[in-house]
Amino acid sequence: VGKEFGSTAGAESKYASTGDGSFTLTAWRFEDTTGAFAAFQSLRPDAADSAGTSASLPDGGSLVLHKNYVLRFTNGKPHPGELTELYGKLPETRSSSLPPLSGYLPVKARVPNSERYVLGPAGLERFVPGVDAGTASFHMGPEAQSARYRIKGEEVRLTIFSYPTPQMAIAKLPDFAKLPNTMVRRSGPMIVVASPK
Repeated sequence: VGKEFGSTAGAESKYASTGDGSFTLTAWRFEDTTGAFAAFQSLRPDAADSAGTSASLPDGGSLVLHKNYVLRFTNGKPHPGELTELYGKLPETRSSSLPPLSGYLPVKARVPNSERYVLGPAGLERFVPGVDAGTASFHMGPEAQSARYRIKGEEVRLTIFSYPTPQMAIAKLPDFAKLPNTMVRRSGPMIVVASPK
């Protein structure tokens, strides 16, 4: 999955801090913001207290998305001023907007932090069981945003596949329609799949 996210480097170090005394930083660098965003969602546990691009982890640590980096702080946290200083020292930062596809997921009944961004077959197999790579056809360049929903006591997975053109989505719709136990709809370049958890 890390290869699909475009992981290019990773490191871990311990730091002394004026905040909580010390902390351990694990940093992952990705080729772009989209890959970092996908990694952030995959690393954030359902139990995290999350707001946008940061999450307070159950063990007292935190997870932060910053440009094309994902940073995990454990055994303490840096002071806000130290965090700003750290951001300035990260090598090869690249900034772009977050993938817009995540904004299409309905908020109502969504299981908090269950969102997962998918960029290839390995991520699809791990995060969206029931949809095979042949159906999604990642060689055509789609990306997908998935999340779980709790409806009438049952969990359902909703996944939006976005293709580069509406024509590609039209061509793929019959393959998605063959998936068992799913509901499928298309709108423009997007195919929406509702399936059991």
